[in-house]
Amino acid sequence: MRCSAVTATDASPVTLRLASSFPWGRHRFSIGKFVRSGHLQTSHGWMHHAVVVNDLAA
Repeated sequence: MRCSAVTATDASPVTLRLASSFPWGRHRFSIGKFVRSGHLQTSHGWMHHAVVVNDLAA
């Protein structure tokens, strides 16, 4: 595995995944997410809130 250094001043969060393919059953063992200390946390019920349109063009 190769990874460049990530410092606290870099954008957060950082997500990682295996470069090779993996079956869905191995998903939880094949990805990772790192956030800085004090990273903003959202509520656990985010899926049940109204959608906020951000007006970004596709």
